[in-house]
Amino acid sequence: MTVVARQVHPRARPGGLPASDNFELVERSLPAPHSGQVLVRNLWLSVDPYMRGRMTGRESYIPPFEIGEPLDGAAIGVVVESDDTGLRPGDVVSHFAGWRDY
Repeated sequence: MTVVARQVHPRARPGGLPASDNFELVERSLPAPHSGQVLVRNLWLSVDPYMRGRMTGRESYIPPFEIGEPLDGAAIGVVVESDDTGLRPGDVVSHFAGWRDY
């Protein structure tokens, strides 16, 4: 099954409060999972205060967000497809792949 996933990418670093024009919604086709991989549909995305610091581009205890790359962060989702012996469709998982629907 090929899935078209929506991802939130930073377009530019905010000069003050973040605004919608600092971000863009990008669609990407995802291939079916290969050996040891799973496809997860996100149910919950974390929006935490530490993320504001990552938007500045300065190094900290965690790398800054990369312009043009999906925002990463904590998420909870459900496995919809699996080629991993430890996970099967319907399993609920937490991960750090962030702001995307799949």
